[in-house]
Amino acid sequence: MPLDVFSADQFAVQVLDELETITPLMLQQSQGLACDILFIAQKTPHQLQPLMTVNRERVLKNFNYEMVGSPFEHMPNETTCVYIEDVRHLYPEDLTLQKMEVESCFASPIMNEQEQTIGLLVGLFCSPNSALHEYKLAFETFARFLGASLNNMHSKKRAHAQLSLHREVEEISQTGAWEYDVATKKIFWSREVYQIYGLCPTMPVSADVGKSYYTKEARQQISSLFQKAIDSGQSYRGDFELVDAKGQYKWVRTSGKAEQDVHGKTKRIFGAIEDITSEKQLFLSNIEHTNLLECILNNLNDAVITINRYGKIKHVNNAALDMFGYEFSEMVNSRIESLMPQPYSSQHQRYMKHYHETGEAKIIGIGRQLPAIRKSGEIFQMELSLTTSDFDGETQYVGVIRDISERIKAQDTIYSLAYSDSITGLKNSKWFEKECKDLLIRALLKRHCIFCLIIDVDKMAQFNLQFGFEKGDKALRSIANKLESIIGNEFNIYKHEADSFIVLGKSTRKKAETYLFKTQMVESALLNKMNYDVSEADEKIVLSASVGSAIFEANKHSVETILSTLEYALKQAKQYSPFGSHYIGELGLNEYERTNKIRTLLKAVTTSGELSLVMQPQYANIEKFVSFEALIRWESSELGFISPADFIPIAEESEAIIAIGDWVLSSVCQILHAAINDGIYMRISVNISAKQIVSSDFTDKLLKTTKQWNIPANCLVLELTETTLVADLELVKKTMCKLSELGFGFSIDDFGTGYSSLAYLKELPIVELKIDKYFVDDIKDSHGEKFAIVDAIIDMAKALGVKSVAEGVENKDQYLYLSKRGCDIYQGYFFSKPLDIQSCRDLYQPTLSEIDT
Repeated sequence: MPLDVFSADQFAVQVLDELETITPLMLQQSQGLACDILFIAQKTPHQLQPLMTVNRERVLKNFNYEMVGSPFEHMPNETTCVYIEDVRHLYPEDLTLQKMEVESCFASPIMNEQEQTIGLLVGLFCSPNSALHEYKLAFETFARFLGASLNNMHSKKRAHAQLSLHREVEEISQTGAWEYDVATKKIFWSREVYQIYGLCPTMPVSADVGKSYYTKEARQQISSLFQKAIDSGQSYRGDFELVDAKGQYKWVRTSGKAEQDVHGKTKRIFGAIEDITSEKQLFLSNIEHTNLLECILNNLNDAVITINRYGKIKHVNNAALDMFGYEFSEMVNSRIESLMPQPYSSQHQRYMKHYHETGEAKIIGIGRQLPAIRKSGEIFQMELSLTTSDFDGETQYVGVIRDISERIKAQDTIYSLAYSDSITGLKNSKWFEKECKDLLIRALLKRHCIFCLIIDVDKMAQFNLQFGFEKGDKALRSIANKLESIIGNEFNIYKHEADSFIVLGKSTRKKAETYLFKTQMVESALLNKMNYDVSEADEKIVLSASVGSAIFEANKHSVETILSTLEYALKQAKQYSPFGSHYIGELGLNEYERTNKIRTLLKAVTTSGELSLVMQPQYANIEKFVSFEALIRWESSELGFISPADFIPIAEESEAIIAIGDWVLSSVCQILHAAINDGIYMRISVNISAKQIVSSDFTDKLLKTTKQWNIPANCLVLELTETTLVADLELVKKTMCKLSELGFGFSIDDFGTGYSSLAYLKELPIVELKIDKYFVDDIKDSHGEKFAIVDAIIDMAKALGVKSVAEGVENKDQYLYLSKRGCDIYQGYFFSKPLDIQSCRDLYQPTLSEIDT
């Protein structure tokens, strides 16, 4: 901070020096604002250090106030912060607020003349104060008054010190003063004048005596100047050679100024005389120093150019001549704009004018990279450091310039390594993020859309295992080259992750003109099989790829959402591989956003109160009900009804499926517990996910839940899909056997849609095989036609000694056929739709002995 600016430390000292003056003002302000505590503080990075503290009646002892976690920690400059209530609850880490039980407060910065905060004025209230906003202006005014008053006191003190310093400097400088009365012709010399002349201070002197000590040439000049001052009042100043009374040669600088009366007649002449012998000697030394400096400057590798305030070049070194290609005579006295390309050259005068008027600098004192232009017209990058200096009373600017062309080339090489893929040579994902952000900004300004797609090479991992990673990299390079040649100038292509590429359209389009992106044509060209032909060991191998694409509105998306959406589109495209494609239109984007919303809501769904259960009745025949299957329902307050087909697959991507499974088991046990208490005994099937059954604590949680609700194990049937079985067969088998011994039953759900093996089915303790609705839907009538898969599943169940359960029975023909083939249990809308809990309890009340059978 400049020495003449009132600093925070000076503020603290001034407050302590002026306590007697400030105290009554603070007490009066505290009473007027009804503050419980009012204090002035010096603000440091970690503490408020109160300098003076009062309440409404008296001065209090100062205290330490920790800044961390306080309302004043990040308080902006020039801003008064006001909290009318609950401030100690808003800032629980502020121990001072807690200890004093402060409810409301305000604080205003105390600033110096540079509008810099040097302290704070803080008012604390032990009760809410809704009037603080009304007091805000008065509080701010008082803070500014304190700042101005203390600054003024400091300035007076400093002025007095500077005056004393000036007197001391006069003595140290040994500059003498003189005065000549024209009427009386009497002259006055100060002691320093006598010392310069080498005379005794008691010796009488006159103007002629004074002039007599100058050399002959100097005497003529000083006599002429002195006479002009008498005759016409003309002031003078000059350097002259003098021989003092001891015979020593000296150089003196003498000045004279005339004072005239109302008639314009000179009354007196006064002035100063200074011994500048050392200065003259220094001047000669400076000439030598200048020559030495010139030699040094001319041997620097960096260019050094000096210009005056008008932009005219005053000096250059040899490096500048070499760098810009000019002769010395061509550069000196030419304008600095000649070294600048447009638009910098045309803006330079405006910049300099602004700096001279305001003092605001964008380059001075700040090293910057800027373009420059050589005499040949070549533009290159330079690093410029610019400083100001005063020379002979004139402001000049000294620029040190370094040609950084080679360094930039090296940086570009490093940049290319950081932002390029080492295998394909394409720009990488980081570069995509940068250019996609730039494109989004341009599209946002126009309210436009952008087009982007992702290409993933199918089964690249198998290729690497078969042929090796080196040949895999070669294949990727070949594919990358073909794709890059196809996209042309309208698109950019980037390497993304291991085996995928991103293609980004360079142009933006209005929403109504997105057809101009020609998405289908682009996808078709990129999925051309020839792009993925790879030659290996004289054998042509055809790889394949999948493409996911979308058009994005710039105001609705970021780079992150674009990438996640493309990954989602690619996932859908993979379902149709090889050469699968999936374009996400506006409806698809909405559905994807809905999917992401579901994913977020799933994190707390089991505590939201939005989940419920319904029961699907299961029948042995049209008239005989035997059991239920528990089905989960989700009625979201944000999204409405969400089908299990929508949220269960998403939940299975994370631990959310375990939480949901635990909630279902607990809820079913509560339903069974309530029914048993009423003398109603029923069996309920519950779906168990793969993640749930292979979790290490599944068995313990199940047993704890059934024990908590006092549920017999044979009241629960745990349904597992074939996919669940193959997730970790040995672990699942071990868990199933343990729970089967305890009385739990197991059912294989959606049988026939997975990868079941008769060998492991025979070893598992299952009680049911469920025929998937997909196969039941094939049954059209019950007269003569056979349905082999349904027949095989029923026969397999009989061979295994377990019951067969048909899902999705929706008409009589399906029931009659299944019954004829010997199916044991049926569920579906032909028998009953899913029922609420009370309807289930009213449906059937079997005894525990009936359940056992």
